[in-house]
Amino acid sequence: MSYRKRPLRTGDYTATIVHAEIRDELFELVWVIDTGEHAWRNLKEQYPLDDWGMEKLKSEMSSLGYIVVTDYTKPLFIKQFLNNPFRAVLKVERSVVGNELRNVITDRFIPLTAPEYNVKKEKDDSHFFKNKEERDLPFDITNT
Repeated sequence: MSYRKRPLRTGDYTATIVHAEIRDELFELVWVIDTGEHAWRNLKEQYPLDDWGMEKLKSEMSSLGYIVVTDYTKPLFIKQFLNNPFRAVLKVERSVVGNELRNVITDRFIPLTAPEYNVKKEKDDSHFFKNKEERDLPFDITNT
């Protein structure tokens, strides 16, 4: 199994919301980590479309300083998450759900750093070694 498919280690990760949709009576948010070695990894979060779920969403986003519209029947509901750069430092824990080990977001904080990567744009592979002509060594070997 690839390390990319395993759950993240417990810790704090800075992430941006890149996707939001309503599916099967649930509102789903997809956070993408935008800094550090785990950049471009996804974290999904779901809220039920009832009063309790919308109140929970409202309180969690207001703790980050965001004011959200909780009426999910309006077109603005999903657009508000995609048009604005919603960022947060997410406290991630591991939890067992059924027979699976999954990541769970337990807390959110206001981020103090800028993102290293723009995860709202399509990811390219220009940073991989295969696209470079030669590797730079940390020292000069011409004088040896």
